Amino acid sequence: MNVQVRSLSLVSFFFSKQKFVWQDDDSGASALHSAVERDLGDIVEYLLGHPRVIRTLKNKKGKTAEKLALDRSKKNKSQKIYELFRKFS
Repeated sequence: MNVQVRSLSLVSFFFSKQKFVWQDDDSGASALHSAVERDLGDIVEYLLGHPRVIRTLKNKKGKTAEKLALDRSKKNKSQKIYELFRKFS
């Protein structure tokens, strides 16, 4: 089982138990922020499609996960992640 499949299973588990941590205390990053930063497209797609995910949360640097994805795409790091945000808008 690859890492993304295991990660997706873990995300599904947290949602099913309603114990999902929305933001990390130190960085203010949500699960969506973390998935964007790690270029985990399957996880980003799952989270964007989930009704409980709040896309407008900002980390402590004042950036939404979508803004992080846009910044990464401008640096040629990952255009596909930003395209997922456009797909789910």
